[in-house]
Amino acid sequence: MTFYDRDFSFAPTAIQPVVPTPPKHPPRPLGELSEASAEEIVALVCRKFGTTPRKEKYLRSSLLPLLVSLSRFPGGTQAGRLNTAEGYAFAIRLIQPSLLAFRSYNFLHYTDIFREAAQDRLLDEFFEPSNARSMAQKSHRQSRFDICAALTVYGIELADLTPEGLLHYATESRKHGVTLGEHPADGCFAGTKCWPVLVDMGHFPESAPRSMRSAVVRGQRSVDELVDRHEIRNQTSAICSSTTSPAAGQRSTTPRSRRWCTTW
Repeated sequence: MTFYDRDFSFAPTAIQPVVPTPPKHPPRPLGELSEASAEEIVALVCRKFGTTPRKEKYLRSSLLPLLVSLSRFPGGTQAGRLNTAEGYAFAIRLIQPSLLAFRSYNFLHYTDIFREAAQDRLLDEFFEPSNARSMAQKSHRQSRFDICAALTVYGIELADLTPEGLLHYATESRKHGVTLGEHPADGCFAGTKCWPVLVDMGHFPESAPRSMRSAVVRGQRSVDELVDRHEIRNQTSAICSSTTSPAAGQRSTTPRSRRWCTTW
């Protein structure tokens, strides 16, 4: 069952959810780390994020045990040793997690860490306060989180995020009940807050709908579409066409329940 089947009276638009195409050169903000040692990775992270001695000490004490433990697992690269890791490992693109793996963690300040590591001009533009002036603070946080989450999970930069890609992230989040700030049973789409921002930025093409809701449905299905969808057939038409009208003064032998015809 697709997510459209849940709301059977509505029809999908031309935009279909599609996993973003992996870029030829995936983002590696701190360089290629697949063969780097634990000490080398920690040194790079501390150089990038260790703005104070206290923070550098915290980063080293958090990351080094993790990376050393990873090195004990079989596998040729860091990504091959484990599918998920803590927030900094995701932010520097050391490991590309699945959506469920990523959402199984509760990161503090992940969006800020990811943005600082990414060095992505378009992402910086997305984070501009002017792009959130009409949003409540909660919506603003959700918008930023969804963008960073989608880029993390798909291993892409913002330039590679298409309407189809964001819709795929939204529908997968809904399917697995991991939409930020929403109850899993509510069936809410993720990414609804960041969609109009990307439209206003001119990042999405002019053909893209103004909102995700418009991208998901184009309105109610027509009667003909609903009939075809449920394979409804008028079984009385043949009866009506084959039954002649009774002569004057004679009573019809056709059962009352069959004395009607409907044209769809």
